[in-house]
Amino acid sequence: MIHIYRQKDYDSEINFFHGREWVKRDEIVVKTKEVFGRQYTYAEPSTPGNYAFGGTILHTCNGIFPEFNEPLKLHDRQMDLEGRTQ
Repeated sequence: MIHIYRQKDYDSEINFFHGREWVKRDEIVVKTKEVFGRQYTYAEPSTPGNYAFGGTILHTCNGIFPEFNEPLKLHDRQMDLEGRTQ
């Protein structure tokens, strides 16, 4: 189980994992890309889509998933839905 930390009053249906406090490891993919000459590591849903960082951080503290021992930004904001929910 990977914990998702959000603000207490967080509620946005644009986010892929809306309403869930945790996700299974196989539901997300860790990716790395170069941004302005530096390596940037992030996670996004394994389901193909157009995602951006939506303010969600992934972290696990039990060491079972070493890639999440350090907080990692989750790009789960569905940009295809941006502007449609308002």
